[in-house]
Amino acid sequence: MPVNIPPLLLYDRNISSDTITATGASGWHTADEAYILATTCKYINFDLILTTSSTTRRNLHHPVTSQDLTFRQIRDTTSALSKTTRTITNRRVAARPFGRQDTSLLEQGNHEKRYWEVTSVWIPDVKPAVTAHTVIETVTITVDVIETSWVAPAPTGNPVSLPPYSDSPDTVTTPPIVEPIPSGPPPAPSPTSSAPIVKVTPMKPGPENGKLVFAHFMVGVVSTYTYTDWKYDITMAKSYGIDGFALNIGKDPYTDAQLDLAYQAGKDTGFKMFISFDFNWFKVEETHPVIDLVNKYIDKPAQFLLPGSGAAYVSSFAGDGFNWAEVRQVTGKNLYVVANWQPTPENAGNSGVQGLFSWYAWPSKENKPINQKMSLEHDINYLQVLDSHVEKTYMAPVSPWFFTHFGKEVSYTKNWVFLSETLWHDRWEQVLALQKDLQYIELVTWNDYGESHYLGPFDTPHTDDGSSKWAKDMPHGAMLEFAKPYIYAFKTGSPTPIIDRDMLVYWHRPTLKNVECDATDNCGAKPEGWEMLSDEVFVTAFALAPGKVQVMSGSNAVFEQDVPAGVTMIRVPMAPGEQHFHFTTTAGTNVNATSEQSVRTSCIDNNYNYNFFSGLVA
Repeated sequence: MPVNIPPLLLYDRNISSDTITATGASGWHTADEAYILATTCKYINFDLILTTSSTTRRNLHHPVTSQDLTFRQIRDTTSALSKTTRTITNRRVAARPFGRQDTSLLEQGNHEKRYWEVTSVWIPDVKPAVTAHTVIETVTITVDVIETSWVAPAPTGNPVSLPPYSDSPDTVTTPPIVEPIPSGPPPAPSPTSSAPIVKVTPMKPGPENGKLVFAHFMVGVVSTYTYTDWKYDITMAKSYGIDGFALNIGKDPYTDAQLDLAYQAGKDTGFKMFISFDFNWFKVEETHPVIDLVNKYIDKPAQFLLPGSGAAYVSSFAGDGFNWAEVRQVTGKNLYVVANWQPTPENAGNSGVQGLFSWYAWPSKENKPINQKMSLEHDINYLQVLDSHVEKTYMAPVSPWFFTHFGKEVSYTKNWVFLSETLWHDRWEQVLALQKDLQYIELVTWNDYGESHYLGPFDTPHTDDGSSKWAKDMPHGAMLEFAKPYIYAFKTGSPTPIIDRDMLVYWHRPTLKNVECDATDNCGAKPEGWEMLSDEVFVTAFALAPGKVQVMSGSNAVFEQDVPAGVTMIRVPMAPGEQHFHFTTTAGTNVNATSEQSVRTSCIDNNYNYNFFSGLVA
């Protein structure tokens, strides 16, 4: 039978407090943050091309997996539009099994009858231009080799019909010819044609084993967040396999209001929450502020409860020796406390805690940079002190980077960089090596922009503590794409990442390490540890079949490396200028991209910046 995709719906994320359910057809609408909803499509390979009137673009889309989304009120456009069009993105979108599928046919492997539900596609940061609205003009959907388009009607709002899909046999595409990387930026895909579809193997991770992945969320920087903002972040996190937020809190006047929103959004999206008490603000000798918050939030529906016992999970940043036993006694609550305490026998044996969490996520000694890669030393220390307490948990940290550069805007100087260049790859490999000893891991962090280890989006309504000088225009979202195969492996017990598509993830600093601007820099000096860094571009290939990676960094000669199926970490000498990437495989993948951040030979805005820019080639 034919499989139809109804008209796509474009919504503004944040223009009204009114809500509507996402049903029915739609007309032509502006969108500061666009959502597209498509209910049913055939097969898991789903490619998307958007054409917009804007001449600028920002982050790429991420899939959303919630099945009960509501959207903000639609706003029609009546403004004149720029005639310039530009392709926003061309990406595969995650799909979910359709609830009414014929499972008996699936068990027989009959791919012809395997239908999928694409709940939604999210395009963040489609910002209005200065002089014209940003309007999605054309949406082209390609499922395998079957194509249909939704084209914007004239501003009069005339109805648009969508041609139906038709059943057709699988078409085998010819692998494209491997060509040398071009001397300039790769051409954008044509908005009127679709690229060849390269089939991928749907992920089959097997049954999950109860292991969970959390992300450390800094509540202190989101004083102006609304419910919609929380749902925005949660939806993104869920799409990458993150199960909940560890809500780092201090004693800000808006803490309770933001916790209320976080727990409500978590309840509405099926996302777990637990509080991480930050003992930079709480005092070890004072239990009552913690008791009050435990009483208020621990029974909320979104609270993460330990499977089996139903104990409420709680954590901390620092706070060694805090009397958690008293908190448990006074509140009468069944708590499961995994505290960020040092790995000592005394802490491990403390009756008030049920586990320990490590903050040793970067190569360091006494919180100072060291010139060596991340080791398992601290993990082993925690596991050893907990070894005689078999009922207790060790929660390990995973982090992509560390650079901080606070100076004149604060009463102290915080200016150093840890050696983190291949840390994201190295640490995930360590997690899989340790996974028999790990039930939970915590990503450090979702939104700590000040220390440059944020994984979530920067363009959210957070407050700026001065970190925008090095975090603005430095997206880290591609690191979540990197993490996804490892997260699936961790949750299913696989010793190696579970790869579902061919892709490159790359990252690099925006300047060479020896740039000079002491006279104008915010701290007046380079960060401690800068000498340890390399002027290199870092590329990781995720390949379903053997392939070739090509990188052209500035005026350097094209770097080439053959890669086997699996994950390959590559380091490429970095030169000033544009950074181009090209990836081909023997299975037919042929993709290329240019980094949106060129490498410079001078400081950015007269300040040192040892943060990194990340991107995806897929």
